[in-house]
Amino acid sequence: MQALLWLYALALLPAGLAAPITPFHEAEQILVPRQPIAPIDDPFYSGDDVLQIQRVGPGVALRSRPVDLAQFGILPMSIKAATQVLYSTTDMSGGITANMMTVITPNGRAESETGVPKVLVYQPAQDAAYSGCAPSIQLQSGATGNLLVQAEQLLMNHALTKGYTLVVPDYEGPSSAFTVGSLSGTGVLDAARTALKLPEVVSADKSHLVRMALMGYSGGALASGWAAQQLEKYAPELSGNFVGMVLGGIPVNVKNILLKLNKGAISGLVGTGMAGQYNARPTFKEYLDQHATPAGKDALRRANGTCLPQNLAQFPATDWFSLFDVPQDELLAAPPVKEALDQGSLGGLDAIGMTIPAYIYQAMLDEVVVASDVDDYVAAQCKIPSTKSITYVRELAAEHISMIITGSPSGFVWLEDRFNGLEAPKGCDTQSRLLTLLEPRVVAELGSFLLSQLTILLGQSSKGFVASLLTNLGNIIT
Repeated sequence: MQALLWLYALALLPAGLAAPITPFHEAEQILVPRQPIAPIDDPFYSGDDVLQIQRVGPGVALRSRPVDLAQFGILPMSIKAATQVLYSTTDMSGGITANMMTVITPNGRAESETGVPKVLVYQPAQDAAYSGCAPSIQLQSGATGNLLVQAEQLLMNHALTKGYTLVVPDYEGPSSAFTVGSLSGTGVLDAARTALKLPEVVSADKSHLVRMALMGYSGGALASGWAAQQLEKYAPELSGNFVGMVLGGIPVNVKNILLKLNKGAISGLVGTGMAGQYNARPTFKEYLDQHATPAGKDALRRANGTCLPQNLAQFPATDWFSLFDVPQDELLAAPPVKEALDQGSLGGLDAIGMTIPAYIYQAMLDEVVVASDVDDYVAAQCKIPSTKSITYVRELAAEHISMIITGSPSGFVWLEDRFNGLEAPKGCDTQSRLLTLLEPRVVAELGSFLLSQLTILLGQSSKGFVASLLTNLGNIIT
């Protein structure tokens, strides 16, 4: 995984750095895709000029505009429509702020037996404390900088060819609060609330019938897990909509991950995590400003202005705790820091159980996430009576990057059953496997996954030809 992340870094280093909806018209397309405008420079991202924002609660669309998406910023995507929607959500102080999400409508939208869409709320791993790395930017034509988000378009492509309508929120919020789980969770839930009020998604009289699901890996799993944890208290009206969630590589305990990665090859992720907390918590920011050395202040500034691949390149083997004028133990015990890290432990504060059926997959050789934390988290959730269903797959031979490749197809298989109305098995089921891809149904899903990429790239007309080709190749091999 470390080698792959370093390849990302080297490749991208040169890039550096229910109210009415008001339409917002883009400029004409040009032949060569331009880079998207950064949110800080794009007035569409700001809700300050929307008078309704002071009079609405969370989960309301403020305005929208069509957007051009591209695979890895350059390859066309065969979809019906893509729309950016500015919506209201809750900030760290409990007030109302504006946030962005992208709604992607597939060709051949899948519907349930009640005639409503199947909606997947997908959280890619932004893993950056900079708004230019957010999904709404990185999914666009001309985007560069965050290959992590762009690579996850391959999974989104698979969901689109299944006919799922995608809702992709910028869950870190306008302040790019990476690792602040509670804020990410409410951002996800408010995106789901908003989607159910959009006429292009579903009519108001049928919104209660829509089946929704959460999906995310690594940083995206952090946001999805926190959304599930806060569902019953923050957005209980959505409980009847969510039929399942698929989480992989969950960062259960932020503190443990920071300590694990510090001084290592991918220690740039530590600085990115610190920068995310710095952006969201005034007392945390004040403490770090007070105790950071000049080198520490410069490092935090740089970590706050780039995507993860660039941060990995500029901060290899960095001891982040040496960049402060207090010892590591004193820094971690300081009230603003301790409070932030304590509140960053999934399941630690509001252990109310998983009321959404869950499929969780985890690499036992994970060099980023602490695998034992995930084991403990699942075990604790399974002891809570309100937990409905957890299927937990531990892959023995995988590490962080390979796990999303080998584990996500089985997640899609599980998710398809939930969207089709099949009830998840009650209780908890923990399985340890050498390789999830060896499961027969997962092998078939992997073939479908490969076909999905060509379908999104070339269009639905290619689907029958490519499917026939793959079938013939399979017959030859067997």
